[in-house]
Amino acid sequence: MPAVDLEGKVCPKHPQVQAVARCFGCFKPICEECLVVSNSLDFCSIKCAESHARTSETFDKFTEHERRQRLRRRIRSAITLVLLLIVGYVAIMYWINNPGAVAMWYESITGMIGGLKDTLVETIQGLTGS
Repeated sequence: MPAVDLEGKVCPKHPQVQAVARCFGCFKPICEECLVVSNSLDFCSIKCAESHARTSETFDKFTEHERRQRLRRRIRSAITLVLLLIVGYVAIMYWINNPGAVAMWYESITGMIGGLKDTLVETIQGLTGS
């Protein structure tokens, strides 16, 4: 922690005493008498130290939750990528080994699209009376 310039700063509880540190929780200047050390951090009171501990605990839980969420997203993305690669590989192998089936599939799809187009044209003509 960088050194804090406390020149001319006094403790709010003891205005006649020079401050020796700043509270890690509320940043008030504090004197030696008011100084409470908790987990190697300086605080102005037990209340400030406890408040900081609760906040730190909540923050730690939040960051742990976020870390787990990021890991889950990465795992999901990796699984999706692997599945897509497998499906792509299987499709390519099928295409290479069954060129007639692929051509037949293509013809049936284009036939369905053509039939849908004809049906759509007839429906539009029926609605417009053309």
